[in-house]
Amino acid sequence: MTVFNIICPDFLLTNRCNMACKYCFEKNKGKDDMDINKLNEYLDHNPCLSTFPFGGEPLLRMDLLCAIMDSLKNNPNIQRKRKETAIKKSQNVITNGTLLTDSTLKKFKEYGFRAQISIDGPKHVQDENRVFPNGSGTYDTVIKAIDNCIEYGVIWSIHGVISKATIPYVYDIFVWFFELYKNKKNIKTAIDHMGKNTFQIIFEQDYDDEDVDILLNEFHRIAEYIYTRKYLNPELKNKLFDNFFLKNGGVCSAGTTLISVDHKFDMYPCHRLALIPEKKKLLIGNVFKPLELQNFTLMNSYYNIARLKRYMYSAVTNNDNYKDENKNILRWFMWCPATNYQTSGTVYYQNAKYNLMFTELNRLIVELKKAYYIKLKQNGCTRNKNNSCKR
Repeated sequence: MTVFNIICPDFLLTNRCNMACKYCFEKNKGKDDMDINKLNEYLDHNPCLSTFPFGGEPLLRMDLLCAIMDSLKNNPNIQRKRKETAIKKSQNVITNGTLLTDSTLKKFKEYGFRAQISIDGPKHVQDENRVFPNGSGTYDTVIKAIDNCIEYGVIWSIHGVISKATIPYVYDIFVWFFELYKNKKNIKTAIDHMGKNTFQIIFEQDYDDEDVDILLNEFHRIAEYIYTRKYLNPELKNKLFDNFFLKNGGVCSAGTTLISVDHKFDMYPCHRLALIPEKKKLLIGNVFKPLELQNFTLMNSYYNIARLKRYMYSAVTNNDNYKDENKNILRWFMWCPATNYQTSGTVYYQNAKYNLMFTELNRLIVELKKAYYIKLKQNGCTRNKNNSCKR
């Protein structure tokens, strides 16, 4: 059998979900699951470097998650070092956290799965959007899941979303994420985590000037929070400031090394385009029919974006259109090709209002940086040539 080999298959194990998040781009939840026999058949012929299990909520099909790992582990045609890489990279599972119960976590321990738990922040933020189908909040359930992971020794991390409704709470969100990591892990991990893609702003919603003003004010409050933490020395304050305000993010590999595969084993550039009503016109082909590919214009546009590395999922780099007069790249820039395609018909165009939002945000960051260093200097901290703190 010949199959279409994908370096990192983005498996949509199920489009079922036990939650009903208000901002979810998948408005109509289905009831479709991957066939476990077809999944094993594909994996037997595709020695991938990693997999990216997705949903819906993937833990609704824990058996499929385990089947992926078993297939990779037992496939005699995968060279040992490549197999180790594939297994390690396939162990990260994105989940809403509500199903991280005793039985599930026993499987996590057995297979070495790591839980990336989606939670948007404190209770009043989480329960604003991330709800069960009956409308009740999910905060308490997810917090219990984090404690369950700790009890079972399962590696966990948290990731959230900022929507138009929760922009007024960005300060609360930052403080909550930082304090939760500090209290449940340690200060170093908390500081390091704030430099990662901890939470992202949803772009398809309709923002206005008032939202921009609120966001700028929230960022100013965060800078002041960092400076006033008495338990942090100047060097740690500086690192936390830089990690949060100057984050770059990473290149989105959708449509290049990563291709989404739905329950029919049809392929799409990314899972977002595989879960929207107009998905039929975005089909690339089927993994079991490698000679019947289509939509090359769409695929090439995704490929060009990733190949040139001009556009980032969480920031922009190597692009003179998004640099200030000092050639500093924009920070906190969220640019999703799939969202662009849905809103403009091309992956290359992002609405100008978002560019303005992040231009203003970056102007503020520059000024906060200056003010922040002045305060540090007044507090007895000077900068050396590597821009680190020296007292």
